[in-house]
Amino acid sequence: MKGASTRSGSLPTPAKSKLHCNEAGDGHPLILLHGGGAGASGWSNYSSNIDFFARHYRVFAIDMPGWGKSEPPCRATATTWRRWNRHWTRSNWTGSPSSAIR
Repeated sequence: MKGASTRSGSLPTPAKSKLHCNEAGDGHPLILLHGGGAGASGWSNYSSNIDFFARHYRVFAIDMPGWGKSEPPCRATATTWRRWNRHWTRSNWTGSPSSAIR
């Protein structure tokens, strides 16, 4: 990563587990969601793109539960993911993000 200043840390979750995120830029939020292949994480999937997006957006490259540096979920279902997403977005800003890229 060359231009944008990247912040790394944990995000709040309804289950109080640690969810890792790399964040860069300012502006309207852009959430980058990675897939589930071997070695998948927000950083491994998007590190080469974060600089570009951070010029215009506040970028969140999230390690989904159980991936990268995030703790594994107790039990993950589609409902769990929806609840987590709703909780997290409401906790971090008003309105909705620009996009979620997977």
